[in-house]
Order: sequence, then structure tokens, then C-alpha cells
Amino acid sequence: MPNFSTVGQIILQPYDEIGYKFKFNPAPASTEKGAIPFGTNIAAVLVEVTDLTDSTNATSFVIMGTPTVASNIVTCICKYPGYEGKFKFTFKLTLDSGAKKEFDFKRVESKIV
Repeated sequence: MPNFSTVGQIILQPYDEIGYKFKFNPAPASTEKGAIPFGTNIAAVLVEVTDLTDSTNATSFVIMGTPTVASNIVTCICKYPGYEGKFKFTFKLTLDSGAKKEFDFKRVESKIV
């Protein structure tokens, strides 16, 4: 599984522009499990954002720019979208083997605290 354990709930507040890193651990051996198969790396990533409270809202404002990937760590710059809501990030990974993997992270919220 991806290493989301160190990332609790992400709370975005007005004026926030914060980089979050999501690590996808490869299996330590060919006979063991990991977020991605042993010996592979992430070649490309697409992060889709879904507003869980209102499907009509434009969610493109939650992530700024294009997420980057280095050493199987995906970095997203997240910002307050201008309204309160709850969001799901869907990480669509393309591995260097050509395989595709998908993971959901549902603990993102924007609110004024």
C-alpha cells in the first residue's frame, strides 16, 4: 500500500499553498507486496480531484500546476479552492513497466478554522 499513514487529514485553509508528498513503496522483493511491484518505478502520474460534497464544483483549483514524481514520491501543491468542502485525490500511476495502478486518498478538506 502507499505510505499514506504519515499523512492524516489534510485541511486546506484560506491562503494555503502547501506541498504534500505521497510515497508509493515498491515491494521489497518479488515475493512480497508493496504499493507498486518489485523493481518498478513511477514513470508518470495524474492526480484527479473529486469534490465529495458537491460534484458541480470545479476541483481544478485544489492542486496547483502539475504534480511531480521523484523516487516514487508524488508531490502535489495544494491550495484552498475558495470554498469549504471534502475531496478525494485519485492517483493514477503509470509505471516504467507500462503497468497502471490507481490509489484513492479521501482525507482532504477545505475549511475556515
